[in-house]
Amino acid sequence: MRFFFLLCTLFIAGCTSTPKLTPVSNPDAVWQDHQHSIAALAQWRLKGRISIQNDHESWFLKVDWQQQPEAYSVLLSGPFSGMVRLSGGKDSVELSDGEQSYYAPDAELLLLEHTGIRMPVNGLRYWLLGIPQPGKMVKDLKLDVAGRMSSLHQEQWQVSVDRYQQYNGKTLPAKLIIKNHHLKVRLIVDQWQLTPANS
Repeated sequence: MRFFFLLCTLFIAGCTSTPKLTPVSNPDAVWQDHQHSIAALAQWRLKGRISIQNDHESWFLKVDWQQQPEAYSVLLSGPFSGMVRLSGGKDSVELSDGEQSYYAPDAELLLLEHTGIRMPVNGLRYWLLGIPQPGKMVKDLKLDVAGRMSSLHQEQWQVSVDRYQQYNGKTLPAKLIIKNHHLKVRLIVDQWQLTPANS
């Protein structure tokens, strides 16, 4: 179960200056443009902090997520011995604590095999950017007055963006809350590094 609670921390977001929330007259059109702009981010890195709560326990961890067009690497550290790294590519995912490594075709399968719990790991790449996971059903999508995602339900999870910040001209979540019936995760990003898709 240790890996489950560590990997729950893969929900992230946020960053440097908080823009004033200015209402727009056409939030739906602004939202479409915003999604297109954010989806163009093929490479990025973020460092953040997470608190995780279930019915019985709480955890506080740090996360360093590096995203490439076809791969990602997530380093987790906190009040446990050593670090845990989740590395994913096109064909497989590795979960390693420095002593043992586990492999599977995708991250959700890896979690299921080693924890018995299925988590929407594939959606995290998009949620932490403040956009829905492509190709998956979206329910109850709500926009704020500036035409950005405020909350949604996807893959049996409720995702809420509490605060946005601006970084290098991009508006990104600074604080998220992601929860289901058993788990609640609060996410704060301390640092973003962004690289456009055409770089």
